[in-house]
Amino acid sequence: MRDVLSGGGQMKVLEELLGSCAAWPSPDMTDAAIEGHSPCSEPAGPNGRPPSIGGRNLFEMFERLGVAAFVLHPWDYTEKIEMTSSLGSLLGSEREGIKCLKDLLALIAEPWRSAVEAALKAPVGQGSTLQFPLRLDAGACAGVPATLSALWLDGAEGAGLVGTIGLSSAERRMEPPELAESYRALAEVIPDIILVHQDGKIVYANRAAKRHARCPSDDCLLGMPILDFLAPESRVTFSERLAGMSATNQPAQFAEEKAVALDGTEFDIEATSIATLWGGRPAFQAVARVITERKEVEKKLRAQAALVDAISDAVIVAEGKRFKDLIITSWSRGAEEIFARTSEEVVGKPLSAVFVGSEQLAGPAWRQLSRRGRFAHEADLVRADGEWFPAHLSISLLRDESGNATGCILLITDVTARKASEEAHRELQDRHSAVVAALDEGVLVIAGDGRVEFANNAAERILHLQSPAAGCHFTELRWSLISPEGKALDAAEWPAVKTVLTGEASTNEVCGVATPEGVVWISVNSRALGGPDASGCYSTVCSITDVTETKSAREQLAHAATHDHLTGLPNRSGMEERMRRLAADHPGSVAVLFADLDSFKFINDSLGHGVGDAVLASVAGRLSAIASREGFEVGRLGGDEFVVVCPRVETAEAALGIAGDILEQLRSPTKVPDADGGRHSVALTASLGVAVVDSTKLGVEGLACADLAMYAAKQAGGNRAEIFDDELRVRARDRQEMREDLAGALARKELHVVYQPIVNRRRKVTSYEALLRWKHPIRGDIPPSTFIPVAEEAGLIVEIGEWVLRQAAEAAVRWRRAGHRARLSVNLSGRQVSEPGLVAAVRDVLEQTGLEPSALYVEVTESSLIQNVTSAAEVLADIKALGVGLAIDDFGTGYSSLSYLDQLPFDVLKVDRSFVSAIQDAESDCTLVSGIVSLAHSLGLSVVSEGVETPEQAAVLTGLGVDLMQGYLFGRPGKPPE
Repeated sequence: MRDVLSGGGQMKVLEELLGSCAAWPSPDMTDAAIEGHSPCSEPAGPNGRPPSIGGRNLFEMFERLGVAAFVLHPWDYTEKIEMTSSLGSLLGSEREGIKCLKDLLALIAEPWRSAVEAALKAPVGQGSTLQFPLRLDAGACAGVPATLSALWLDGAEGAGLVGTIGLSSAERRMEPPELAESYRALAEVIPDIILVHQDGKIVYANRAAKRHARCPSDDCLLGMPILDFLAPESRVTFSERLAGMSATNQPAQFAEEKAVALDGTEFDIEATSIATLWGGRPAFQAVARVITERKEVEKKLRAQAALVDAISDAVIVAEGKRFKDLIITSWSRGAEEIFARTSEEVVGKPLSAVFVGSEQLAGPAWRQLSRRGRFAHEADLVRADGEWFPAHLSISLLRDESGNATGCILLITDVTARKASEEAHRELQDRHSAVVAALDEGVLVIAGDGRVEFANNAAERILHLQSPAAGCHFTELRWSLISPEGKALDAAEWPAVKTVLTGEASTNEVCGVATPEGVVWISVNSRALGGPDASGCYSTVCSITDVTETKSAREQLAHAATHDHLTGLPNRSGMEERMRRLAADHPGSVAVLFADLDSFKFINDSLGHGVGDAVLASVAGRLSAIASREGFEVGRLGGDEFVVVCPRVETAEAALGIAGDILEQLRSPTKVPDADGGRHSVALTASLGVAVVDSTKLGVEGLACADLAMYAAKQAGGNRAEIFDDELRVRARDRQEMREDLAGALARKELHVVYQPIVNRRRKVTSYEALLRWKHPIRGDIPPSTFIPVAEEAGLIVEIGEWVLRQAAEAAVRWRRAGHRARLSVNLSGRQVSEPGLVAAVRDVLEQTGLEPSALYVEVTESSLIQNVTSAAEVLADIKALGVGLAIDDFGTGYSSLSYLDQLPFDVLKVDRSFVSAIQDAESDCTLVSGIVSLAHSLGLSVVSEGVETPEQAAVLTGLGVDLMQGYLFGRPGKPPE
């Protein structure tokens, strides 16, 4: 093998080792591919490697020639490696860390390192070369292309390896490490940015780079990381291109990046990079052109193109100095849709040949266009399919820098829809004019200068105009206008004129117009037509409706809503409004008198509602006479309740004096007609409540105080007046507290039921009456006569009454099962009788408790029936149909007791204790009781006497024929029988 080094063989090896370049292996090359790249036809040497030449002399020759070479002898990856001084200079600072071949291979990045290692381990032919990126300095972001030419040694020194490392042919063609002066001078004056960066940092920046980077000094860029010159979004792609350039030994392609100046301003650049040397070491030179302005122009052009494409009108550009020379150079998407011709069909063709109608541009039109630079008219054009359509043409002239015509831009709008709309609008206007002329509602159009532009027939009729209004100024119409309150109005106060002056609309404003036939009341709606004119006034349209009849009817309705139809006095709503006005007009104390007629129910029911209405009208007249004389306000709140409000009456004594006058006036008999043509003389009494309150409390509080005082007068026997004072206030508060306590009494189990026996003539108990009791935790036992009315007022009596019925029924079932056959009697209030669910509630109690219907009696008081006898009769008949007995309680205390007995299906009549208490012995006058007993028996009713407390009373009642008796003589209310 030694003869290989002689003659041509030695020269071949030297040529290979000195840098003959083969193709670079691909980074993803497999071991097999690498083996195939360098085939070896020599027999194997030591360690399976081919025999080679002795290398010591060859290494010394490389040292003398300045070749970057190394020698490894003997062959071992971990043995010390010898390097020529040229290789040391090439490696720079990396040389100190290279002790063996592994250290040298560490300068090669993956995947090329694996490829080189595989090639070195496999049989390598003489003169074989490999190319790879070599990192020449620690911290460099990329390497430079390098070649490795290796030869195995097999001589006296033993097996070894000698190789050379050099830059690729592209690197060898670069300029010297420093830029030549001429090149530097050129780099300083060109407008493009030139940056040289080494090890990732800028080492040179030309004048353009400093200007665009906005450098405050010449050397502020030097030493700055090259990536800091780029915006964050461009740094990754820039680094990837540098790495790719190092791997392929090719300049980077031009790419758009985003650069950033030192003050943070970003700008667009188009840049490329090439590998170079700086200071004898690899570096990169970046050349960039600022394209921010170009990109803005491109952006505007794209926006303009998009805008043109988005316009539905046709945009056509034609170039030429004369009309006959016009050639279409641009045809928008809108033009394609309007003319049904594509851009490819028409661009490059004469304008006159594309669409019919272009000849209208010739002659005077073209001359006018040339003179003024703009021309517009409407013409009929034709589409590709021969269909004609109306179009609006707007043409602008194109000129060169010298002002000479170079063509024109045409904007063509298809106005077919507009023409159709205009025609339809004209037809609609004609129809509207006909409709407005036929309206019963008046229509006026008034110009901003006050001139009437239009008035339909209805307006002239409603306003009683003697001559046509159109063309007249509104002041010439000589209207006499009146406000709803009767005040004369100036012409400027008319709603339509106010809209002319201010532009503010008016809606349903009512005013009167005085005419020879009387006042015509009109409702006016006015609206401004558009904005103000030069004088700040508005054209106005107003509609006028004759509301004379409507206004009269509305006033009647308003009066009916606030006044009592029977007496003509203000009702509750009307009085509340008057009291609000009084409170505003008369600050200070005001007296309120609340009047309720005594025994009016008796008059109404006994003499008839006609007589009752006549009595109410008479009372209203008398109160009105007093009110008119004294300056008071009087109203009817409902039923037989009246209120009198007396301003300037500030003391209770004065108010009581007025109340006395009212009572005196009412006591005077009045004659009222009846339905038969006769007349009744009626003397009235009333219960009056008087309250003196501050005018600010005149409304609800004043009425409430007077009502409480009236209630006190009623309790005191009527025909009197009571003043509201602190005592009444306390009683009212106590009553309210009782209402609140009673609301929770059932839940707190404070209510309970006791039972009082009812006996026959032989003193045998035949039934028990269930009686409700309330044991208050603080007040103690509260009598039923106190809390039952409160329960009725509060609406609690229905719930409590159903609870009493159920409790008593359950007790009756128990005592009847125990052998006591006594029946049960339960009281019903008038409120319960008026409830629609009473019959169902009684039925449910019977079914759920199992009490026989015949064992139950329900008692109703006479006073609870007279409110509505017909309705009560229906409810009681339904209860009786269940098999339950009926009893009328407290008989003799009502107003017309005897008249109801034949209308209601009672079984038992209970004589009120007030008649029984008058019986002291056998000599007592028993005429009333005897009459009641005889009447009841004649109607088939059993009679029960209440309140029997002495044997003498029992003896007398038994002698009178009373069937049953009840009272303390026979037993007090207590627990049910066991």
